[in-house]
Amino acid sequence: MGSRMAELRNTKKKGEDIAFCHNRISKYINKNEYSDLRKKLCGAIEEGAERYKIKDIVLRGSAKKDLGRSSVLNEKYIVRFSDSDKNKAFLIKESAMGNKIKEVIEHISYETAMRIVENSTKWLCSSTSPLIRELGVKMTTERLRPDAVISYDRESFKIDNRINVTADSCITLCEYDAGNFELCSDCAEKDPVDGSICLLQINYERIIPEYLAWLIGIKSR
Repeated sequence: MGSRMAELRNTKKKGEDIAFCHNRISKYINKNEYSDLRKKLCGAIEEGAERYKIKDIVLRGSAKKDLGRSSVLNEKYIVRFSDSDKNKAFLIKESAMGNKIKEVIEHISYETAMRIVENSTKWLCSSTSPLIRELGVKMTTERLRPDAVISYDRESFKIDNRINVTADSCITLCEYDAGNFELCSDCAEKDPVDGSICLLQINYERIIPEYLAWLIGIKSR
């Protein structure tokens, strides 16, 4: 999402959201493999990789999602904080069906982020932002609540306007503490789930070029 965040930082009006539709392939690789791959990816782009720390607050409802079936539409909402801007956050609605992803992303203030994690549904439902208002309604009707906090280091490689590769490492997971939001930052200081691996994600519009598929070690699509 590196290039996505850059585009949103340039959005002048608050309350505007941007929608991205793309395909996504995810795979885990060990850090030694990634070290070699990183050099090759850096050689494939004009600008260097973007680096930043991310903390995601994931909202889940009481209904169970069928994640094992590619024909089922699965949705989730994420409040994302980045060390690139301590006072602002992103609200992300991600809809996935198999490898096809649609993301609606809005740059929100820290106050709005706190309203979400504090379950201020009345305030959210009265928002002028369609995305925030939709979340407020679903928090009321489907009982979406902050559930987990995921912290990780991300490197983003913008291959071109249609392809973006991200690598997440030092991934830590903890339960959301409703009584003390600031303590969620401690999640980043816990031991990673598996410090020896990286989560590689390839976001692309139509096809992955053969040279890139060969670099990453996947079939060309």
